[in-house]
Amino acid sequence: MLSLAALPAWVLTLYGRRLRKAGHYRRNMLEVAFKAWRLHSSARTLLHWAATRRDLGLPLSRRMAHNLLALMPSMPSWQRVWVLAGVAEAFPVLLSKLPSAWRQEAARKLPALGMTLIPDLSHQNLGAVAAQQIVLRQDFAHTVWASARRSGLAVVGNAAQLCEVCAGEAIDACSLVVRFNHYGRGHALKECVGNKIDVWVVSPAYKGPPPLAVPTWVVVTGPAMEYKLQNWQTVQPLVNQGSKLLTVPLKVWRTCVQQLQAPPSAGILMLSWLEHILHHQLEQVTVAGVGDHDEGRPYKALNAQFGSTSRHNWRAEAAWLKQRPSLRRLV
Repeated sequence: MLSLAALPAWVLTLYGRRLRKAGHYRRNMLEVAFKAWRLHSSARTLLHWAATRRDLGLPLSRRMAHNLLALMPSMPSWQRVWVLAGVAEAFPVLLSKLPSAWRQEAARKLPALGMTLIPDLSHQNLGAVAAQQIVLRQDFAHTVWASARRSGLAVVGNAAQLCEVCAGEAIDACSLVVRFNHYGRGHALKECVGNKIDVWVVSPAYKGPPPLAVPTWVVVTGPAMEYKLQNWQTVQPLVNQGSKLLTVPLKVWRTCVQQLQAPPSAGILMLSWLEHILHHQLEQVTVAGVGDHDEGRPYKALNAQFGSTSRHNWRAEAAWLKQRPSLRRLV
C-alpha cells in the first residue's frame, strides 16, 4: 500500500479536501494536511492545514498564526481574510500590528467581525456579533437553566417520524422550544409538532422562509461561524426585530467531532451544547424528531429537497442519543 509520505503535496491536499467533503472528520484528515505542508511549505498548504484543524474544532496555534501573518503580504485577498479571521479568534492582540487596510478588507467580507477587527469604530447589529458572544452565551446559559427549573426544554428536529405522533401539546408546554431550519409549521401540523418557538437554529446555507414568529434566540449552527460566515442575510431581519444572535462555541463543536468522527447534525450539536450548559443534567430536556434520520429520507411534511445529508454519521448520532438515557424522548 502506498504511504502518504510518497504522495506529492497537491495530491495530499486534494485527498484531504475529499475527506472533508465526505464528512470523514478523523485524525487522518489532519495528518494528510500536515504532511502536505511538510512536503511543500507554502501559504496554500499552510492554510489548508489550518482550515483542517478548524474543521476539527481547533483554532490557530501561535506558531501557525505567526507563520501565516509572515506570508500575508504575498497572499491574495481571500487568503488574507481567512488568516485575519483565524487570528481574530485565537490571538486578537496581534491584530493591532497589522495594516488597517487589511483589517477593513476583512471586516467587509466578514461583517460579524467588524468590532473585533476595527475596535475604534462604532458597530451595531452584525458588526458586534463576535464581540458580544461571551455575554450572549452567558445570557443563553442562564435562560437554559431557568427553563430547566420550570417546565423544561424541548429540542424539536425535523425527522420524518415526528409526523407519526401527536406531540404538539407536550412540546408547546415546555418553557423553551428549539426548532431547526424549515421546521414543520402551520395549522395542519400543530397537533404533531406544535407552534411555539423560542430558539431558531439555522444552517449557514439555509435559504428557506424565516420562522412564523420572531424567536428570542437565533443560533447559526456550525463551528463558531462568526469567524467564517460571509452572508448573514437570512438572520439579519430577525436581528433587526430584536432576536439575539448566537453562534455555537468552538469547544462544543470539537467535542461533537471527536465523539462522532464527522460533522454533527444541528440537532446533536444543540443537544451537546445544552449538555455542556446543564453539566450533563439532561432530565429536563425533551427530544422529538432528532436522531431518527435515514440517509436521504425527507421530512414528510416538506419537499424531498429538505432530506438529510450523507456528511453526518447518523449511526453514531443514534448511539450518542442512546448513551444519554436521561433525555426524554417523544419520538
